[in-house]
Amino acid sequence: MKKIAFVIVINLLLFSCSKEVYSPTTTYKTIQNTNSDTLHNFSIPAFPASVIHVLHREYVLDNPELELTSELMDEAYVSHMENRLQDLYPGEAYSGMLEYTDDILSSVISNLGSYVDSVDAYDVDTIPSFWSEKNDLNLDSTESEDWVAFDELAAKFPENPATLQEILALDSTLSQSGKTQLNGCQFAYAYVLSTYASPWAAFRVYQSGERAKSQEKLYYNNVNSVDTEGDAYRHIVWNMLMRRYVGNVIAWTTSGVNEICGNNSCSSRQMDFHNNYIGRVTKYELFRDRNNTGNWAWQTWCNNAHTWVSNSNNNSDKSLVWRNASGAEILNCNQIQSNRSATSQYMYITLID
Repeated sequence: MKKIAFVIVINLLLFSCSKEVYSPTTTYKTIQNTNSDTLHNFSIPAFPASVIHVLHREYVLDNPELELTSELMDEAYVSHMENRLQDLYPGEAYSGMLEYTDDILSSVISNLGSYVDSVDAYDVDTIPSFWSEKNDLNLDSTESEDWVAFDELAAKFPENPATLQEILALDSTLSQSGKTQLNGCQFAYAYVLSTYASPWAAFRVYQSGERAKSQEKLYYNNVNSVDTEGDAYRHIVWNMLMRRYVGNVIAWTTSGVNEICGNNSCSSRQMDFHNNYIGRVTKYELFRDRNNTGNWAWQTWCNNAHTWVSNSNNNSDKSLVWRNASGAEILNCNQIQSNRSATSQYMYITLID
């Protein structure tokens, strides 16, 4: 699926001792080698990030005494999220899916090798509000309107809870693409429910994708192109921004689940995996340019990425032959994956000139 999908996964939080919280048995490692598409081997329940954000805000607005994220993810919060997801996705959501997802992620993450990485996103214990996100993400007026509109839906709970159609109608990435069906795979941004995940960060994932799409439109006059340089750029920028706002491991999980729910060909999927890694790891520091940009200069970071991608003669690998002239794959998926793994992690991949 070439529509960018989003999933958030982060460190286990320090929960209140008075709360009953499901805890994975495997210790979570905060720094990982994320050049891996392991998650594609698993079936993990995923839902639109916009939906997760609204359901989270329902609970927060209905419990105004809550101030800290460490007060969330208890039995009441998890029940609310799972029950509401079952209301909206009766054929896909189910009780206990948080624990199921935790078990999978715990196993996968614990088997990833570690590497030295710099931290550029910090999770604070205060539940994000409109004003904190406006400041931290440097939201413009349109992005601010997204938060307000989603909050208006959330405020309808519990008397008249928002329907799935209402939420997806506000999700501009969905309404613009016509993907407002009730099928769980018909969305632009995916998100898992897990104690490794921070539902309160779903809006950051949503905005990272919106910004990546806007930048593709700016530089390539296209949105959600397939297998092109613009496609490579969008995935690179998407992962760069998620790395900045929610961290490397979260970005990896997000992009991995995107491909689980997608219908990409094997070659398109491997191209995406490769370019995602460039954005969040190998070229992240080049684009982020900490010495010359502040914490909110996301458009400058995107311009840095575009300058690099535009130098395709030096920065892209054009030697890969995975398809014939008619577009049919001439290698099996294992061969394509092996071929991608042997490609330099410092050069991006594009399949269409």
